[in-house]
Amino acid sequence: MCAPGTSRNATARSSSHTHIEFALQNGVDLQMLEHQYPGVGDPDSVGAWVESAQNLTYYCRWHHRGPGGVHCASSADFEGEHFVRGLIS
Repeated sequence: MCAPGTSRNATARSSSHTHIEFALQNGVDLQMLEHQYPGVGDPDSVGAWVESAQNLTYYCRWHHRGPGGVHCASSADFEGEHFVRGLIS
């Protein structure tokens, strides 16, 4: 998505929960989660899965929490920015 060291992006990366946020794990419908991710429907192991590589994506600071980041931009705009340069400035 971005190159380390570019003008708006620091080289530091931070992880973001991709599918299920940590704070939402107790409200997850485990049957629905199991359908998409077989083997994680066990209530005793879902917390470990939420914090695993399957549910984490690493972003630079700008794409994580900046104006065009996963936590700030609309889902459509954030996904579109993967393919449209300068969509969010």
